[in-house]
Amino acid sequence: MQKEKNKNVDSVLWINKMNTIDSKGDYKGINRYLNNGSRTRSIFSYQNNEILLNGTKISKRDIEDIKAIKEKHIIPLNNEIYQYESLIWVISNQRVMYEEALKFMIKDIHGLPLNELKDPETVYSKAKKGVLKWLQQNKFEPLFEYMKNKGGIEKVVGEFIENPFEMRDEISKIKWIKNKSASLWYLTLGGDDSLIILDTHLSRQVASLGIDIPKEVIEGYIIQSGNNKGKRGRRSLSKGQYQRVEKDLTKILMSSNTVKRFSKEFINKDGKLNGCFTSIFLWWMAVQSYRNENLRQLNLLDLSDKFVSPYRELENK
Repeated sequence: MQKEKNKNVDSVLWINKMNTIDSKGDYKGINRYLNNGSRTRSIFSYQNNEILLNGTKISKRDIEDIKAIKEKHIIPLNNEIYQYESLIWVISNQRVMYEEALKFMIKDIHGLPLNELKDPETVYSKAKKGVLKWLQQNKFEPLFEYMKNKGGIEKVVGEFIENPFEMRDEISKIKWIKNKSASLWYLTLGGDDSLIILDTHLSRQVASLGIDIPKEVIEGYIIQSGNNKGKRGRRSLSKGQYQRVEKDLTKILMSSNTVKRFSKEFINKDGKLNGCFTSIFLWWMAVQSYRNENLRQLNLLDLSDKFVSPYRELENK
């Protein structure tokens, strides 16, 4: 792979060294690194214009499972209660296990009336007293205040669906909200434009498709001071890196036979990549890499019909 011009020269040199290309144009270097040197295994790859899971093409059954999981993430009704629940869900998902955020929603959030859902102090108090007791600052307040100042959450949701990239840029400037969290919220609202969720885990995984991911994102780093000194930290993509990876990933997927075979799911009505379905697809594939390592997530995928939605039941709205 030719070296790309990038401010992070060390990253480019390293990633190009790792991403050796064989005669068929297949990327194998990062797979070897992730499988042998990283805590996160990569079991999907890109070969002959096909995205493979454990060397096997994605099946119709796989796509049906992914669709079922995607639907459970989308709010069942587009009203204020579910809009705020989705917002709380997105914020509570930051740097925690999926199951912990899910437990918080079910145990502490589902029973709240709208006036309490809209109150960041009430939500933060519930978090502090519950499974998110480690949360030292009220991460709900800045985004909730933004909704209020913009004329209400319903107005913001309408603008987000209408102008997703512009609104993501605006929302990602709010304290504690970056591209990943803003993209996740867009997914929960049922958007189908090309916004892709790229957390640190998925960023490492998409390197196996031949995309340039900075070394510090793939490897992590050793914390040098404070209470966590000596532990491994996680580095996220910068805003510029995020947008570049998103574009590169979109280009690869749109040219792949996998997307062409399942165009109904991967392509939206405007002929562009459906980033929300793509995000769940990548997440579904990445979680497969945790088998025998993170058993608590397996039940989310082995039987998609048993997947638990983070939102309250419709009859309790």
